[in-house]
Amino acid sequence: MNSQLRIVPITLLVGVLGLAFGADAAQKPAGAAAGPAISVSNAIPAGLSVFVIPGTPPEGKDPFFPKSLRVYTTGAASTNRVVTAPPQTVELKINGISGTAEHPLAIINGKTFEQGEEGEVRVGAARMNIRVLEIKANTVTVQVGTRQQVLRMRGGF
Repeated sequence: MNSQLRIVPITLLVGVLGLAFGADAAQKPAGAAAGPAISVSNAIPAGLSVFVIPGTPPEGKDPFFPKSLRVYTTGAASTNRVVTAPPQTVELKINGISGTAEHPLAIINGKTFEQGEEGEVRVGAARMNIRVLEIKANTVTVQVGTRQQVLRMRGGF
C-alpha cells in the first residue's frame, strides 16, 4: 500500500510537466520552425561533392599538407568530372561467335553478350559500356556511346 502512494505523486508530476511543455508548444504559430531558417536555394544536391581550390593563403589551405604552397601555384582550378564520352578509336575485338541461330552469342574483348544486351568491357586499362545491337555469322554491330560500330571476325574461323 505504501508503494501505491509513491506512484501517484510521480504520475501526477509527469502529467503536470507534460501539460506545461504541451502548452508552450501550442503557443507557437502553426508555420513556425524550431531552429534557424535554411535557404533551400543554396543547398547542394545530395551525392554531389564540391571542392573549392583556394587561390591565396587567406582563402584556405591543403588539409593534408597545410604548409605546402603547391595549391596556390597551380594556376587553373581542377574539377572532378566523370567523362562519359568514349574515346574516338575504340579497340573492340570479337573473340568468337557461338550459340544457336535463334539465340546467338558474341564474345567481345573476353566478355559474352547476347543480342540487345548492354555491358561493360575492358579497353586497355579503361572500362567502357557497349550495347550489342545485332549478331550475324561473321559480324557484330555494337553501339559505343552514340556511335555504332561493326566488328568483323578475322579469317580462319
